[in-house]
Amino acid sequence: MISFLVACVCVHCAIFRKHPRTLALGLTRIQQGEFHFGSCAFARAEEAAPGATDALLYESKAYIHLEKFTAAEGACGVYLLVHAAASEALYLLGYVLHREGKAAESAGDVYKGGAISGTCR
Repeated sequence: MISFLVACVCVHCAIFRKHPRTLALGLTRIQQGEFHFGSCAFARAEEAAPGATDALLYESKAYIHLEKFTAAEGACGVYLLVHAAASEALYLLGYVLHREGKAAESAGDVYKGGAISGTCR
């Protein structure tokens, strides 16, 4: 599902394809500050179980840390196709759009995210 967004062919992606717990491994990598490795693991986790986990949300966060905002926007967008009422994803998408200079679009997503979570009324 995510393969059309980022086609990473690094050594880590090849390793993660064979790892049975790529989501947990990705979270560990993110906690260690290894955002590229984490994004690779999350992409592989999404390929293994499309839409069944929060891998795309975590992948988006990793891309934000890497300042790859277009990739973060894509991952958030795909995540929201499956999880339309995910307030955290809407907030992240608004943040990414703001960082890309798309202020008008970002305000709506941040507000929708806050309304869903109950922080904006």
